[in-house]
Amino acid sequence: MLLDAGGMSQRRLREVLKEIDLEPENLNALLITHTHSDHVNYSALKVCEKCNITVYIHEVNAEVLGNIVGSKLMSRIRLVKFGDTPFEIDQKVQITPFEVSHDAPKITNGFSILDEQGKSFAYAADLGYFPDSLAPKFNNASIVFLEANHDLKLLWDNPRRPYIHKKRVAGIYGHLSNEQTATALLRVFDTSETMPLSVVLCHLSQDHNSPEIAIEKISEILDKEGVTIPLNVATRHHRTDFFEL
Repeated sequence: MLLDAGGMSQRRLREVLKEIDLEPENLNALLITHTHSDHVNYSALKVCEKCNITVYIHEVNAEVLGNIVGSKLMSRIRLVKFGDTPFEIDQKVQITPFEVSHDAPKITNGFSILDEQGKSFAYAADLGYFPDSLAPKFNNASIVFLEANHDLKLLWDNPRRPYIHKKRVAGIYGHLSNEQTATALLRVFDTSETMPLSVVLCHLSQDHNSPEIAIEKISEILDKEGVTIPLNVATRHHRTDFFEL
């Protein structure tokens, strides 16, 4: 299963999968969080069409995706629409979707994913703020994947980006800063019975953050609260290490 597949050509998607010795034909499902092009695009759906990969998308986002890629391609892919309640993929994993705050059309989803052994991971990227009500979605997950998009100083001091862009990124429908991510993690840890094995910081901005800055800033805030946990960063240009549940 792939969780999102945007921003790449068909060829590049195949190259990325080969880094972990997979061909697209090995995939059963593409699970989509939202319809921004860095998360799903025409090329990804063409690969799904050619390789008979089922595409899972929230029911209110299906029409949006059709408007983006065209009704002709949409009619040729195997599409499964989900709602706001848990569902299964191939009777092997249970997916619990939840809505997060982002400026994509319609709904942006995060997911809690439970495997056959009862182990789970929780994932959310592209969210502008993290309300207390979101913390239970991450409770007791073995691995937490959470956006740490930007460093506030780097964002606001960047002379190459217009003010409207900075305001959007820092707004409640934009992306989480390192500080917001650290605060969100503390909420999750406080309401969980068990701590995750690891936290993976994802969706880092290329211009307004770095793995070193994200880990330093977030670790500093966690340390002040007496929390020590392995922090990892999802890489941009090559595959991220494997994490076992």
